[in-house]
Amino acid sequence: MTTDMQRPPVATTEGRPSDPVATSKTQDLSTAQDGPWRSTTYADARGVLANAIKLAEAGHPILPCYTVNGGDRCTCKRIDKKTGELCRSGKHPNFELAPKGLKDATTDPATLVQWFDLTGGSINFGWRLDGLGVVDVDTNDGKTGADTIASLEAEHDTLSASLTIRTGRGGLQHVYELPDDIEDTSAYADELGPFVDFKRGAGHYVMVPGSKTVDVYRVESGDLLKREALDGWVHDLALSLGSLVNRRKSAADRPIKAEGSSGPVLDLSSWDTAESWLNSAAKPGDDPTRGNTASASFVGGIVRDTFNAGQGIHVAMRLALLTEMVSEDKQDPEVIGSLVKRLWKKEEAKQDQDIDQAVAEIEAGGDPAEILRNLSQGGEFKTRFRETLIRKLADKKADDVIAGKTDDSDMDPEPEDHDAFLSAEPPGWLIQGLWPKGAYGVLAAQKKAGKTWAGLDLAIAVASGGKWLGEFQCKQGKVVYALGEGSRFAALQRVRAIAEFHNVNVEDLIRKDQLVPVLQPVQITNAKHLQRVRDWMDKYEPALLVIDPFYLSQGTANGTNLAEMGETLREIQVICNSRGCSLMFVHHFKKGSASGADQLTGVGLQEWARVIGVANITNEEQIDKGTQVTLKWSFSGEMAPASFTVVRQVWTDDPSRQDSPQHYTASVEKATGGKANEGKLPLTPVQDLLYDAIAAVDSATPANVFTWLEENHRNRKHAKTADSIKEALRRFREKRPDLIGHRQVDNTIEYRLNDAETPTLD
Repeated sequence: MTTDMQRPPVATTEGRPSDPVATSKTQDLSTAQDGPWRSTTYADARGVLANAIKLAEAGHPILPCYTVNGGDRCTCKRIDKKTGELCRSGKHPNFELAPKGLKDATTDPATLVQWFDLTGGSINFGWRLDGLGVVDVDTNDGKTGADTIASLEAEHDTLSASLTIRTGRGGLQHVYELPDDIEDTSAYADELGPFVDFKRGAGHYVMVPGSKTVDVYRVESGDLLKREALDGWVHDLALSLGSLVNRRKSAADRPIKAEGSSGPVLDLSSWDTAESWLNSAAKPGDDPTRGNTASASFVGGIVRDTFNAGQGIHVAMRLALLTEMVSEDKQDPEVIGSLVKRLWKKEEAKQDQDIDQAVAEIEAGGDPAEILRNLSQGGEFKTRFRETLIRKLADKKADDVIAGKTDDSDMDPEPEDHDAFLSAEPPGWLIQGLWPKGAYGVLAAQKKAGKTWAGLDLAIAVASGGKWLGEFQCKQGKVVYALGEGSRFAALQRVRAIAEFHNVNVEDLIRKDQLVPVLQPVQITNAKHLQRVRDWMDKYEPALLVIDPFYLSQGTANGTNLAEMGETLREIQVICNSRGCSLMFVHHFKKGSASGADQLTGVGLQEWARVIGVANITNEEQIDKGTQVTLKWSFSGEMAPASFTVVRQVWTDDPSRQDSPQHYTASVEKATGGKANEGKLPLTPVQDLLYDAIAAVDSATPANVFTWLEENHRNRKHAKTADSIKEALRRFREKRPDLIGHRQVDNTIEYRLNDAETPTLD
């Protein structure tokens, strides 16, 4: 047997048709040795290949599965997590041959022969149940599936005779055609009663006759290619039982939840449905040889449903004990508790297997988003599945890197070329004096400081070749801005307001791809997302990539683990650095008394970043129809430290209207004081402007100060009305009587500076 488990090219054999699809579907393939698609190397002693080809040529997708060896051990050679021993299943998909599991099922006979030959004939085949339903009766180890079917038939009607398969463990599988109008097979219940499963649709499969587990699967009665229509009563029963599990209700219709739960499990939203469900839990009667068989079966359903809904084992435990209350032959609560724990571990093991399959699919080129979409479970289960999958992929990637298997050319370390290193030149500035071209770092601030306003201001300044905050010249280049929070309209409102401040045309910025908005989080631990970033680099050749906010981009990386965060940040850094693109994360502060870069939440960013810009709120106040925030910015890293004060104002024409235009201004105070003060006195920005006005006008009445501010600082929305200026002057005088004097002139107040040239007037 070859050790290369990749699918080889189909060998050309004399007498074999060149087009598998064109093969006649009327040929006699009762044994693989007699058909045109026979194995050229291995005998099909069990007839499993022949039966698989029959079904494939009739349009039924077939997938490769492991089998059991002579010692009744599964050829997957994995440890069964439930028993701690080698697996004995022989029924799960062979992920080496079919990494996408059910999605790799095929109707191509040539591929089936390849799979057969690759395993040396040591293979089982699975039959994907597209358009089919199977009533699976389990009688293994004393299970009472036969009694359940007898009870159901006595209550409803006898099952119609159709294709019936005897399983490797002695059970029976009755195969039927599903109604044509059934689009969502997940609406059916997984179980019709104790030890009677209902498998159906493209998400399920059964073993092809000729497959072997404990014994060989064989056709008990009927024809492999002929099935009868599903009995109406089975259809109705499966749907009615399925409706008891609330899987797809909208948030407004969610049922009552058990205390401490995080999502819906069973539809107990009314006493009628609850009573119906509880009564059904005791049917059919208990089997004396197995204890409380009915309860055991329903406990299995409860565990499966609560696990899939993302709820804790405590919820399953409560519902299981509730079921036991209405059973005729009650068991000890400790027995039920032990059963719940055992079945819960089984569900966890199944999820691990599903995740292993998903990892194999992704490594084979599968789309992670599509894999998640195709999960039959949703909600919390899908979230938990996704997070576990990301961790598994990250672990696998780390193992590959350690083993030297990575094929990411961006991350291949190479010694520097001598001439290139010795002739290195300054990179120039992305933001003059603050951020070198091609540098990577962080823009951070406390909550409600307007981090995204600052980030978008920078993006538009770079995209238009303008000045960030109206002060710092930016090198023009394209910008990709990944904004993971807020709506499209909210983002557009901000971009319009900032573009107005910079006096640039929004249409030109967007349509010419100078500013490329991405209104979704970019997961820097997601291989597909990283490939998207590479694609953006190639398509737009941006000068700057902004990812806002960082916490939505780090995936499940441990923000308290320095080594893990370093590995998380490394790949996105190399992608941008190799293309000369600056990378900026917008981040927030942690709570506490730290200052500067030490305020960044978590670890890793501060150590990784080449540039760190942090902003602290020093003043915040309401202005007419908006807010004014004063921020103290500090920059450190690959340049001389710099600090400055920024006053940012945001207001809306009509706050009562969602579509009312927003406006934005920002101005930088280069020194503590303004022109008149020249940095000599510690004043707030508002006081500093008033100080300038008083010094500039001949008679500093409130009306004259207001007029001067309107003429000289129209972009600063301090000057709202003459009355508000009057109040601001009064407060300034009360707080700084050492600086400001006043006197009554006619019917108004005139203010003057108290300095050497202007004696105190009071």
